Amino acid sequence: MSVNFITCLFTDPEANIPDWCKRVYSSEWADKLYRGIQRNFNGNFNFFCLVDKEYKFQENIIQVPLEQRPLGWLSMMEGYRPEICTGQRFFLGLDSIFIGDLSEICSTTEDHVLVRDPYYPKQVCNAITTFNQAKAEEIWGKWSDRKEHWEKTCLASWISEEFTVPSEMEFLRKNYNDTPVFDDILPGKILSYKAHIVNQPHDLANCSLVYFHGEPKPCGDIDPAIKAHWI
Repeated sequence: MSVNFITCLFTDPEANIPDWCKRVYSSEWADKLYRGIQRNFNGNFNFFCLVDKEYKFQENIIQVPLEQRPLGWLSMMEGYRPEICTGQRFFLGLDSIFIGDLSEICSTTEDHVLVRDPYYPKQVCNAITTFNQAKAEEIWGKWSDRKEHWEKTCLASWISEEFTVPSEMEFLRKNYNDTPVFDDILPGKILSYKAHIVNQPHDLANCSLVYFHGEPKPCGDIDPAIKAHWI
């Protein structure tokens, strides 16, 4: 079995994202994500990182220059660029920690799978998404054909009234909100740190991936049992 993982790293101070995001991300986060896959996946994989410039990674990470400008969360649409790779892709954020066996997640061969928003269950979110080559071509084509329209209408108004930016997650919600979700296919395998773990009794024996959104981040004050995997 061979699968493709994709993440996105940009540290440009001009990027259209909140200041706290610019302060924390670095190449080290991608290296830790790579090592998390190595420890928890017994198979061959490629690891691609969309980047705004050339970084010095410690691990065998394939750098893919970002084309979208200005930089921002909409840059993550580039994970769907058909030419990046072939075969099944797993696209996720840097602020994720692998804590258990990934074989079930990586065996997913559905055309497209997202995650249910833990706060708004009628909406999907982009904590991790998997899709095949045909779906990559479909999504990239839909995006490219009306790019200016999506840039104006896919706004992340949920951040704050003062900071509303275009978002790839909003594009997914507008176009793929009825997509199957990991929450139904593999219950308990993928959990939100803030929504599913903080201040709640939790059994992580079945969990493979913990994802973070907002604050705290993996670099912050989090459960030591989970942070032990962020190495």
